[in-house]
Amino acid sequence: LEAREVPALLGPDLTAGGIAAASSQPIGTMQAPKGFDDDTATKWLANTDGSGGGAWLRYQFAGGAAHAVNRYTLTSANNDYRRDPRD
Repeated sequence: LEAREVPALLGPDLTAGGIAAASSQPIGTMQAPKGFDDDTATKWLANTDGSGGGAWLRYQFAGGAAHAVNRYTLTSANNDYRRDPRD
């Protein structure tokens, strides 16, 4: 899988400038960095094969830094409820 750089953002967002990777990156406009870009108009699409194995999305902080993650937000796309995250 190819890792792609996430563009740096303004503000205290710790996901600025790091590397995003995912189990799948099926469509050019819906690749892993879109999962961390703070833009609700974009999205990462987890394209799975239907085997129930799920998908993953990973982030490496800029410069290899380590940070404790105390909170995060998750926003679901509005196009297909069957692909929404589930517990």
